[in-house]
Amino acid sequence: MWQPLSASPEWWGRALKRFSLLLFFLGLGPALVWSEALTPLTDLQSDGRQSRQQRIPLLLVFTAENCLYCHRLKKAFLLPMERSGDYTTRVLIREVPHDQPMSPVTGFEGEALAVEDLSTRYRIRVTPTMVFLDAAGQEVAERMVGLSGEDFFGYYLEENIDTANLALQQR
Repeated sequence: MWQPLSASPEWWGRALKRFSLLLFFLGLGPALVWSEALTPLTDLQSDGRQSRQQRIPLLLVFTAENCLYCHRLKKAFLLPMERSGDYTTRVLIREVPHDQPMSPVTGFEGEALAVEDLSTRYRIRVTPTMVFLDAAGQEVAERMVGLSGEDFFGYYLEENIDTANLALQQR
């Protein structure tokens, strides 16, 4: 039954619960509950040191908040990889907010940078773009731009991680 805006707090509480359930069953609930944030990039010097010590590549994932493909990439591939723990000895994954160009980042040499500087250095034009780097910031595998062919995307991502690891092992 319809209630006026002056309804009791209990009525509003029940209404909010019902609305939340509706969102959940429409498929929007997990998106509201499940965080889509990967480990953010803040310090390339520290990440480079970790990459060098573990002899694993650094994967920079350039994303934008309004990029639907970025959200799909994270949800379908990168978040499960990061959360499983199975990739901690194979790749360091860091998210770079391409749509926040003035966000501060510490560079490989300890210098103060902005995300815009990284986007320029690695010629990032669209999101998502994934760049595979060694501890000094040099690309060691073919970059992946966009999200196409999701059926085979996981295979290509695995291949690039293997290629990057092989490049590091041969140095």
